[in-house]
Amino acid sequence: MQTPIPQLVDLCKRYGLALGYKPFDGPTLMFALAMVESSDGKSCAPLHEDGYCRGGKYFDEIATAQWNCLAHMSYGEWQVMWANLKVSPVILLSDAETRAKLSSKFIANLALRVSQAGLDLKGSLALFAHHYNGPNVSQKYIDNLTAAYEKGLPT
Repeated sequence: MQTPIPQLVDLCKRYGLALGYKPFDGPTLMFALAMVESSDGKSCAPLHEDGYCRGGKYFDEIATAQWNCLAHMSYGEWQVMWANLKVSPVILLSDAETRAKLSSKFIANLALRVSQAGLDLKGSLALFAHHYNGPNVSQKYIDNLTAAYEKGLPT
C-alpha cells in the first residue's frame, strides 16, 4: 500500500488543521509523522504490533475475537494502532480519507497534551515522539521526526 506524495500532502493540509496546538503546525506535524512512520508514504501496509497480540501488554480479548490479528495492527500513513482508531480494519485497509481523519484526531490529542508542557519546538517534538511511540522511543526516531518537521511540507 502506498500513498502518493501529492495525496499525502493534501490529506495533511486538510486534516492537520485540527492539530493547531503551539508550537506545532498541524499539517507539518502530520506530514513529518507520515515521513517517518510510512517511509514517505511508500509503506502504508499494516504492521503487526506484538504488544497488542496474545500475551502482550495491551492485548484485548474481545477485539481479538472480533478481528483476530487485524486488532493487533497499526495502519496507514501514520501507523496508528487499530485500538486508537476503533473502526473496521477493512475500512482502514482501503480508505485513506478515513485513516487521515481518525489519525488526525489521535495525533491532535497527543499534540494538545504536549503543548501544555510549554516546551520549545525541539523539546515538544521529542515529547510528542515519546507519547506517540512509547517511552522506549529511540533518539534516531526523534531526530528523524525533527528533521522531517524542519523540512516541512512540499510546495
